[in-house]
Formats: sequence, structure tokens, C-alpha cells
Amino acid sequence: MKPDIHIASRVISTLALFYFISSLAAQTVSYKWAETDVAYISTDQERDAFNLLLNDNEREKFVEQFWLRRDPTPDTLENEFKEEHYRRLAYANERFPIGIPGWKTD
Repeated sequence: MKPDIHIASRVISTLALFYFISSLAAQTVSYKWAETDVAYISTDQERDAFNLLLNDNEREKFVEQFWLRRDPTPDTLENEFKEEHYRRLAYANERFPIGIPGWKTD
């Protein structure tokens, strides 16, 4: 009976480790938005507030509000500011790749 307990203990430990690692990966991806996508257009206060959020649901709501605050025509479906911002990031990445993403270059 001891081997079964040992196996069960290992399975539980492995599952706990997997859950911990996957939750860290999810946080890394979520936090990446503030450090990459909007690093140059967000305020220090916005980045600080974003980094204090505890879960993906809160982060998603924050991101939605972030873009809504910058939408020049909130009555339309498009957010021209957001579209232009991502267009410029893509342009910089295409035109200025020097071993780092183009948006990080001068």
C-alpha cells in the first residue's frame, strides 16, 4: 500500500508544480502587455495600477478601459488610436529589426 501512496503523492506534487508554472506563464504573458505593447504610451500610474491587478479578468478589463480612454471616436466600432498604435509597432518591427524588436530601437 505504501507504493500507491508514494505514487499518489508524486502525482499531486507534479500537478501542483504544473499549476504553479502555468500560472506564472499566464502572468508573464499578461504583464508583457504593459511592458511591450504600451510601454511608450502608458503613464507610470497606469503601469503601476496594471501590475497590481490580481487576475486575467481584471487585466482584460483594464486593457479595455485603457484603449477606450484613448479612442478619439468612441461611438464607432473601431478604435483609431489603437489601430494606429499597433500599425506603427508593426512598421517599426518590419523596418528596424537589428537583433531586437524594431519598436525598441531609436
